[in-house]
Amino acid sequence: MASQLFSTKSSDQLLNESENPDRQMKRTLSAFDLTALGIGAIVGAGIFSLVGTASAGETFSSKIKTPLMNFIIAGLTGSDVQLGRTAAGPALVISLILAAVACAFAAFCDAEVVSMIPVSGSAYIYSYATLGEIFAWIIGWGLYFGICRRQYGRC
Repeated sequence: MASQLFSTKSSDQLLNESENPDRQMKRTLSAFDLTALGIGAIVGAGIFSLVGTASAGETFSSKIKTPLMNFIIAGLTGSDVQLGRTAAGPALVISLILAAVACAFAAFCDAEVVSMIPVSGSAYIYSYATLGEIFAWIIGWGLYFGICRRQYGRC
């Protein structure tokens, strides 16, 4: 039973299943469209979530919201706990360059996996082929509840 939970599907098996006419999808996006979509999603998400609080800093009213690292630094140095983060200043440019490099490596890894398993699907298919059935099941339910909450506000 446990071995079945961690069993993976080979890429040949996935390709054979995808050749079934019921599972075929019509391709409408060009290579340029897919590249633009990927770059926009990867870089855009990182920039929009990073720049706001990093450039201006952030102050918290309670210790609950304060990052754990602030408590560790205060304990090691013997100083008071700083409730929040200081502004990044000129180091923000360096951090954005490092984030862009990390995003590029993540995109290359994703492109490698997608090119090895050229089957229409999502994270479910790729996790099934690489990690096993139990991880694919967990990711599939996560995808379902994420879509359900976005469309309906609840599941």
